[in-house]
Amino acid sequence: EAPVPGEIGPFELMAIKFKEEGDLAMMKWFLSLGPNKMLEDIVRDVESGKRTIEGDRAATYMVNVLRKQFVDTIYPDLDRDYRGVTSPIVALQPELDDTLTRAGQQRWKAWTSSPEGSRLKVLREATHMGCLAPHLVHEREDCPLIEEVLRDMAKVIEGS
Repeated sequence: EAPVPGEIGPFELMAIKFKEEGDLAMMKWFLSLGPNKMLEDIVRDVESGKRTIEGDRAATYMVNVLRKQFVDTIYPDLDRDYRGVTSPIVALQPELDDTLTRAGQQRWKAWTSSPEGSRLKVLREATHMGCLAPHLVHEREDCPLIEEVLRDMAKVIEGS
């Protein structure tokens, strides 16, 4: 979702949450974005006490990667990195991603000087991570995110 002007950005908020809730919560959140058999097994085994994160090579590796990406990372500076966008923004919302709201995606209009051309596009039958890979949409193999980006680029090229 788009950040709320004047508040802490979503990437920093996520890092704070993961620092407070711990590695297991971070792995469970990442698992909620799309299927991952290895991570499912790790989470199940850690929750049941069958293994620990520290005592398991795969779990330790996964946690280290997730920490680098989502906790010990550089966050965008909202004023420096988000302000000054002059082009319309197309906010893409995977239909099956419960972490995004329509209102949160509509907020992207506040970050551009062209809000009238900005729009929200719902990616049908797509999950957060699944929108990046082809999957069946209305009985046809499709990658909704790529298809939408290509359509938008074609409009820009036509208007040039």
